[in-house]
This record gives sequence, structure tokens and C-alpha cells, in this order.
Amino acid sequence: MAGFDELNKRINDRIQELSIKLYENTASTREYNEISELIYPKLKYHIWKFCKDEYDTAEALHFTLLKVFKNVSQYNPNAGRFTTWAFTIARNETLYYLDRKHKSIPKYIEIGELYENHDSYSSDGESDAYKQSKVISDMHDKTIFEIFNLKDELLKNIAIDKMLSNDKVKEIAIKYDLKENTVKTKLRKARFEIRKAVLKNNPFINQTLIEVIPGFKIKSK
Repeated sequence: MAGFDELNKRINDRIQELSIKLYENTASTREYNEISELIYPKLKYHIWKFCKDEYDTAEALHFTLLKVFKNVSQYNPNAGRFTTWAFTIARNETLYYLDRKHKSIPKYIEIGELYENHDSYSSDGESDAYKQSKVISDMHDKTIFEIFNLKDELLKNIAIDKMLSNDKVKEIAIKYDLKENTVKTKLRKARFEIRKAVLKNNPFINQTLIEVIPGFKIKSK
């Protein structure tokens, strides 16, 4: 693993070096091709985690690469790493593509992780199961909306990476050059902000959950 981390660091450093030349419009054709080859597999893997489909991944990757290199002059090396900037474009382009394809975002969010105080809940019948499923699905949608509505860009990106892309804490820490404990702290803050926003914008959701799912109780913290 140490060897992989070292190789990944060298690749990222080389991408950053080349991105500055792109930003300054001094990159040669060879260097332009080199950064394309280096970042291509990274973007493809990042997009695959959203699509889980070869065709959709290829389509979203195509749109991402077009936007990345069309807007490379907008990249500011002083604001962050090129890979982070490119990953953000990839995420936005992929979600837009999936929305146009009428596909739902992969729902890795565990509702209990954000909202529930009890270990489990069960249905007493088919009709109750349907109601529970519908309410939980609605909670997913409201939660995803509030993730993308977070004001703090870093909190939002970390929440997306963890809750939607299902990235590991270590991967997120490397991506944003943070300590793993810092990532965990920011995740706790993000979850608190998301839960607070969902409850504030949907004042009757708690009562609805209690009615449909016996024993369900919203976490206070």
C-alpha cells in the first residue's frame, strides 16, 4: 500500500506541475497529452462510482474532459490542486448527465446514521412496508438535496464523497490534504448541518416518521 500511495503522490504532483503550465498557456502538445493521460484514469474511476455502468461512465467522462480542458484557464493554482478542481467538475457533470438520463443518484446514505435513535424498525404488513419505503425514499431525496445545499464547499465535497460516492475516510483525507481525524470531525459537522436543514425545511417530517415507523425517533444531536 505504501508503494501505491507513493506512486499516486508522484502522479498527483506531476499533474499539478503540468496544470500550472496549462494555466499559464505555456504547455507543449506533449505536456498537454501527458496530463490528459495521467488524469484520465482518475476521472474515470471517480465517475464510475456514481454511474456503476460502463456506457454511462464513458459518456459522463467525455463531457467532463471537454469541460475540464475548455475551462482550464479558469483554474486557479492558488485555490487548490488541479485534481480537486477536476473532480468537482466530474461530479457535477456526472450528476447532470444522470439527471438527464432520469437515473437516481446511488443512495449509499444510511438514514439511521443521520436520523434514527433506535437500532431497527420493522413492518407489520405489506401496506406498512410500502409506506415505510416511501417515507425513507423521501428522506433520502431531502437529505441529498441538503447535502448539495451546504454552504461550506469543503463540507459539501466531503459529504458527497463519503455519503454518495462511499469513499473511505483515508481517501478523502488524501484528496483534500487533511488529517483523517479532521475529515471525521468535518463529517460529523456536515451530518449535523444536513439533519438540521432537513428538519427545519420539513417541520412535519418527524411526526410523519413516527406515524409510519413505530418507535422511530429523530436524533437530537
